[in-house]
Amino acid sequence: MTLNQVTKYLLLIVWIAVLFSFKGTAQTCSCAGAPLLGAQSSAPVFGGDLLIGISHEYHDISKLYVNGDIVENESTFRTTQSTLMEVHYGLSAKLSLSGTFTYVKKYRQTGLHTQNPQSLAVSGVGDGLLMLKYKFFDRLKPPSLQATIGGGVKVPLGGFDMRNDGFLLNADMQPGTGAWDGIVWSELTSSFDSSFPLNLFLITSYRFTGSSERFGTNDIYQFGNELITTTGGSTSLGEKIGYTAVLQYRSASSDQRNETKQPNTGGFWVSHVSKLSYSINDRFSAHIDGRIPLMQELNGLQPTTSYAITVSFFVNLSKRLNRFY
Repeated sequence: MTLNQVTKYLLLIVWIAVLFSFKGTAQTCSCAGAPLLGAQSSAPVFGGDLLIGISHEYHDISKLYVNGDIVENESTFRTTQSTLMEVHYGLSAKLSLSGTFTYVKKYRQTGLHTQNPQSLAVSGVGDGLLMLKYKFFDRLKPPSLQATIGGGVKVPLGGFDMRNDGFLLNADMQPGTGAWDGIVWSELTSSFDSSFPLNLFLITSYRFTGSSERFGTNDIYQFGNELITTTGGSTSLGEKIGYTAVLQYRSASSDQRNETKQPNTGGFWVSHVSKLSYSINDRFSAHIDGRIPLMQELNGLQPTTSYAITVSFFVNLSKRLNRFY
């Protein structure tokens, strides 16, 4: 084993040790729909190139927290599953177009401590996302440095008016949000030479939420604005295997109904994601990642994610091939 390989593995061990030294709590999934902004981790593609990805994400949301403290909750079981399709197309050498389309399944079972537990399952098309990305700085000489900005809209394709026995479901059980949102996005990446295949990145996005009518005219609901900052690094562990370690910060302001802040909504969360990638060949790759919550501070009483697992498959139709995404 060469000195560079030893150094690479030592850095990975230190990174993982630092991440797991945090207190393990939980992360919430308080907003409706699929994690659209979290899916925007692909760098811009070159002009005429096409990258397509299919992902399935599973969230266990059975834990209940007040602020940062867990509440004993053996009566409720909740999950959210999201299937996402990503399409990235290069319009030019610096400009690319990204689209994300989703299908959402939500399940909630209450009264588990009783003889007659109640179940509710909801599924349907979720909201979509369209975004333009522009690479305004690109230094190819090692260590390379790329800077990209982007902007777009979240399109309310998902249902926001589903009912159960005639009653309108809560916003967190709807497949969509019912509102148009504005999004700004940025990415900074740096790569080292081939003798030390380490890629570092910083991705930041902000979602300006719109509003929609819930129970009728003049009854307006608005989810809180959302900030997501993701930083981490990726490297190759062999000819076909890649590893990525991510630290993610997410914050959301409180939801509002008729311009009044809603209790038990909003807060901030920090989580760790570890991802393994396998290059089937130059164009096809498979990925699996696990999300573990590290710390949180919630506003009031909220259900939170115990863990999340995502499986992805990418097809790279680019003229210039990159192994891992």
